[in-house]
This record gives sequence, C-alpha cells and structure tokens, in this order.
Amino acid sequence: MDGLYSSLSGAMNLETRLRVVAHDLANINTPGHKRTRMTEASEYPVVLSDLIHRSDPREFDTAAPEAASEGDLIYNRPLSSAVDFSQGALRLTGAATDFALDGPGFFAVEVDGAERYTRAGAFELDARGQLSMRVDGRFVPVLGDTGPVTVTSAQFTVGSDGTVHGADGAVVGRLRTVQADQPQRLERIGSTLFADAAGQAGVRPSLQGETLIRQGALEQSNGDPVSSLVEMIEIQRAYQAVSKAMTTADEATGRRITTSLNA
Repeated sequence: MDGLYSSLSGAMNLETRLRVVAHDLANINTPGHKRTRMTEASEYPVVLSDLIHRSDPREFDTAAPEAASEGDLIYNRPLSSAVDFSQGALRLTGAATDFALDGPGFFAVEVDGAERYTRAGAFELDARGQLSMRVDGRFVPVLGDTGPVTVTSAQFTVGSDGTVHGADGAVVGRLRTVQADQPQRLERIGSTLFADAAGQAGVRPSLQGETLIRQGALEQSNGDPVSSLVEMIEIQRAYQAVSKAMTTADEATGRRITTSLNA
C-alpha cells in the first residue's frame, strides 16, 4: 500500500504543477501577468489523510506537524505557489491610454469599493472621461492621488512621475503607484489583480523615482512560453510514469490480498 499512496501524493503534486503551468501559458499574452513559481510547501512531511482532504497547498503552514498517530501514512507535502514579480519586457503601443511600470510597484484601481493593485496598464477612458480598467466586462476607475483620474479630452499626456496633463497642458491629476514591501503577502485575484485584504503586504505610496510610468507602452507577461511548454511535457510524462506505478502497486496489493485469502 505504501507504493500506492506514495504515487498518489506524487500525482497530486503533478496535477498542481500542471494547473499552474497551464494558467501561465494561457496568459502569456496578457499584459502585466505574473507567472507562478512552485516550491516545496515545507520540509516536513504530511499525514496522508490531510493530503487527501486538504489538497490546496495554501491550507498547509510551514510548521512542524504534530506527532502522527500510529499507523498514519506519512508522505511529502504538496507544492506551494509563489508569484514571480520580476519585470516583464515593455512593448511600445503608442496608445495614450496604455501604461507600463518601469520598476517595482503597482497601479491602484477601485473594484466594488475596495482597492486593488495591478501592473496591467491597458486602460481606457469611460463615458465620463475617467481613466478606467476593464474587470469582468465592466469599467473600474484607475486611482490617482485624490481619487479617480478624469480627463476632459482624449489628448492628454502622463509624465514618468504620473503627472497627468490635459490637452491645454494644465495638470489635471496624478496617477498613483504603490509599492508592496511584502509582495508575497498579496492575494492574486484573477490574472492581473492583487489585493491586500489582510493588510500584511506593507502597501505604501511609491517614493519619488522608485518606479517610472511609461505612457504608450505595456508590460508583457514575464512568463516564458518555451520553458512552460517544455515543463508541461515533462509533467505529462511524469504523470504517465506515476500512473503506471500506481497501477503496478495496485496489482501487487491485489495479488497479496488474493494470496492471503487463499492461504
């Protein structure tokens, strides 16, 4: 039975890896998307019953488990995920409503009254002239220092510090950028939004020059399609090997049971 359960834990880890790689590959052309890195959740093992009933790796902490009961089957813990916030390449678009961050940090947007953070700067102007981001098919406002940023004309410019100038050159606002001192504490929402619901990410206003805003450009996903495809193939091959091992272990267990019954 040990071989069967060991193969099961391996298969569950492979399933998690495949789901993450597939998500990153599907968003390879999504501006501002950040890939996910998989790591061991803990150096400590896990009781099999917990592995089965709590397959989401976020439900496991990194503390040593309590002493297992006699007869418990202990196997490696599942994988843990971490967002890779490294800079993606910048692609020039020339669109006045496209923005990229050159350096760390995030734009701030308001979704259903809550502040969210993103590096996806493919913004638009809504009917009221507010600089907005599409979220689930609807516009949500991009935030400036004093609230939503509103321009009276499609002819506007934004400086590297976020200062917004109207068609006549007058300052009409300033795009707000923030930093997260503990970015791994942010919660990913969808493909490009993040939240600091627990207030543990250390979100603060960007310091002068800490990050620059590039108008007319978009940050590409930092994923690598070639390496993702290679990893997906490796995972599929490993899954086939694990499945074969599970079948072999199951057949061996069946033979032992049959032998015991016939003894």
